[in-house]
Amino acid sequence: MIGGFVRKLCALLLALLAPLPAHALTRGSPPYKMGVPWGQSAGGAYIRTIPVPSQIGITNCAASYTDGFPPLTFLPSGSGGCPPFGQDMNGILSALALGLQWAFAGGTMNYDATFQTQIGGYPQGALVQSNILIGRVWRSTVDNNVTNPDDQTGATVSWAVQVGTNPAGTPIPSFSSTAPPGSVLANGSTVGNASSNATLRANVDTYWLFSFLWTACSACNMFNSGGGSVGRGATAIADWNANRQIATPDMRGRGVIGVDVSTSRLTGVPVINGSTTTGASALGENTHALTVGELASHSHTITDPTHSHGFSAVLAGGAALAGTISPSVALNVNTGSTTAAAATGITGTNATGSGTAHNNVEQSLTVYWYLQL
Repeated sequence: MIGGFVRKLCALLLALLAPLPAHALTRGSPPYKMGVPWGQSAGGAYIRTIPVPSQIGITNCAASYTDGFPPLTFLPSGSGGCPPFGQDMNGILSALALGLQWAFAGGTMNYDATFQTQIGGYPQGALVQSNILIGRVWRSTVDNNVTNPDDQTGATVSWAVQVGTNPAGTPIPSFSSTAPPGSVLANGSTVGNASSNATLRANVDTYWLFSFLWTACSACNMFNSGGGSVGRGATAIADWNANRQIATPDMRGRGVIGVDVSTSRLTGVPVINGSTTTGASALGENTHALTVGELASHSHTITDPTHSHGFSAVLAGGAALAGTISPSVALNVNTGSTTAAAATGITGTNATGSGTAHNNVEQSLTVYWYLQL
């Protein structure tokens, strides 16, 4: 009987130790979402915020992020130990629940300099939201990253715009006259910082577009805060800090075309500003008047049908003379006072056409052009 009991006990233990089947992660079986965080209604006597520094020697047996539950809570009371505080249990579970609740709600994390220092820097691949430009997601390109992705000092930082999102200066077409989030119209108006008096947008969140245009758009004019035209300074950050404004490319009534790098496909195309080999340049023309050199090679044939002219004359002695003459024969009859000649009969026509420029815009759909900040 004892042997049977032992066998049954062993079987039960093996069943308990057997691994449980994995939870099926399907769209139809999401985890429980914490609509109410742990201990939400607990009074102050039953919950407390867990401190970071150790509480050993301050409040014995109190938990901290440094120690967790301290060693004394693992000893029996008879050996000098003390039980953990229920307030601490509620406190740590509440903190964890709040973090999970944020994640369940789709919340994302903004860049946090204090947290960055606490963890020794963000890891490579970490994603954080910008604190300046709504919707801008930064991706850390190195481990232990302790730089600020929103840096506006001109220093090189180890962050990149997240793959799949638009970097600053990207043209965005839209049928709507309402700008997509984080963008401005590409209409030739200016951007700059809050003190620049820029005509399109004067705000700190234009820094990345300002810097991009400063570098990539040689045809984008610069102005001081009073609206006067100025040249580029030493660096983009120097002009930014000097409260200057830079014009956006004017894309109204214009399409886009690839920069002509080593193909010569745009050779001879009129250049409005910039060049055929640099970005953000304006090329082409909406209307064009043909020149003689642009006409197709052709000729005009003129024929003179065979014909004759009748004539009559009175000679000096009074005798009459009459007959016909062909155009190829010249006949001069001296009457003593006049000279008559036969006509050739060849006629021409006046020139036609006005030389007016014609429209050469291809059939298109109109959009509003925006630039990503």
